[in-house]
This record gives sequence, structure tokens and C-alpha cells, in this order.
Amino acid sequence: MKRLATLLLAVLTLTAAAVETGVNLLPNGDFEHGNPFNGYSAADTPRLSTVPAPAFLCGATSLRLDQPANTGLSIRTAKPLPIIPGKTVRVTFWMKADQDNLTAHVIIDFFQSKQNRHLYKTYLFKVSQEWAEYTFDYDIPADTEAYTALKAGTCNLRFGIPKTPEAHVAFLDDVEFILLP
Repeated sequence: MKRLATLLLAVLTLTAAAVETGVNLLPNGDFEHGNPFNGYSAADTPRLSTVPAPAFLCGATSLRLDQPANTGLSIRTAKPLPIIPGKTVRVTFWMKADQDNLTAHVIIDFFQSKQNRHLYKTYLFKVSQEWAEYTFDYDIPADTEAYTALKAGTCNLRFGIPKTPEAHVAFLDDVEFILLP
């Protein structure tokens, strides 16, 4: 058992050493050369598309999120993002919507099958009709026994708009996922 624990620690150490800190770990978060997100469910996938950026500060394209009336909308990274237990992750992005005070959320989700506890962090925020930058920091727990999903060394980033009686359109751009040194 002690040998297994030592081997697991060695694997986690090698994985952590391979993950860069201080750089954006989300490829194409600017949507200029692709879309790193999928719908959280099959119904959500056709509701997102890369489109010409509506009056954005830089870049030519943004991700458009079309939320039908009486329906929520949720997207997640198509591929898991690398993390290091005990580090801080910073999520930065720009967003705008078709109305002021539209509630939205970003979730850092560490879910893994056969985990002992589902670790995730949700940040709620209000989106306006003007482009605004949002930044959220989360201290990833170091205790991989309390949260066994952390042993995988990955998480998913999710964005969403809760169910509302009206339809809405929102735009997302320049998404960054950075592990702070």
C-alpha cells in the first residue's frame, strides 16, 4: 500500500511539473481559430456559434449563445483543462448580452466518475449590453483524499444562463484559464 501511495505521488508530481503556470491553458478562447466549447447537453450544442464579434475591442469573432425562452443554456469546454491541486486558477473573460442585468454563471467543475465528492465552484454575475471583463480566482484544494477527483489533474469550465421566461442572446470572448504560479 505504501508503494502504491508513493507511485501515485510520483505520477501527480510529474503531471504537475508538465502543467505550465502563468499562461492561458484554454486554446482558442478568443474564438479566432475555433471554438473550445460544446453544449453541456445535446440540446445546447446548436445554440452556440462563432460569429463576427459585435463591436468587440479586439479580434474578429466571438461565441454567440442563443438562449430560447423558458430554457436554460449551458456550455462546457470540449476537452478537460489541466489543474494542479493546491494552486489558484484564474478565469478571465469578456461578455455582453441583449439586455442589462442578465444573470449568468461560470463554473469550475472537477467532476470525475467514481469520485468521493463532487468539487465545483460556481460564480454568478450580471451581464450588461456593453462588453465587460470578468475575473474570478479559485484556490484549488490540495487535499486529494478529501476530493479524489483532483487526482485526475483536470477540470472543465462551464458557462451558462439560467432559465428565463424570455429568450436572450449573449456573446462570450477572450476566455482565459490560468493557473497562477
